[in-house]
Amino acid sequence: MTGVDDIAALRHKKIENTNALFDQSRYKLTEAYDFPMQAQLAGDSDKQLAEIAQFCSTIDGLLKRPLENRDPTETSKAIDDTKAKIIDMKNMSTNMVTPNSVTSAAAILLSDLQYQAFIIRAYGGRARSLYAVATLHCRTLAKTEIDYVDAMLHRPHQAWQEIAHITETFVTLVICWAYKTYRR
Repeated sequence: MTGVDDIAALRHKKIENTNALFDQSRYKLTEAYDFPMQAQLAGDSDKQLAEIAQFCSTIDGLLKRPLENRDPTETSKAIDDTKAKIIDMKNMSTNMVTPNSVTSAAAILLSDLQYQAFIIRAYGGRARSLYAVATLHCRTLAKTEIDYVDAMLHRPHQAWQEIAHITETFVTLVICWAYKTYRR
């Protein structure tokens, strides 16, 4: 097996595991308590997953070609399209919020906490990817790549600050709830 074959095998195993999780989530979604955007979310999910499968196919094709035969713009486009699709899918969670006049502050804070954790993982992954590619090719990062890593790590830093704020706000909510519940 070559290094590319090893990477492809790992990717395909991860894809299988991810697809199994999506299948479980899809089943739970269709069996869940009915909510207003359920059908739209299910349809959007299927469409997004089909597009992700197409991106994976494109990336597999690129990986099979020798590095010198790959069009750098095609490679960048495939990566950027995949990242954009992941963010599109993340934003689909808004379909799961039932329209109401009052949404629990705790639910809003927990949703924001989840989103900030997503940002940390996504942007941190982008930065790590450059290090992984440079290591794979036994080279140091170029100045532009270092600048890119710095930019990518700025967003997770902001997300950590937001998480600190969410945590402080959530603790305040819990204290207020406890005071209202247990005062006599």
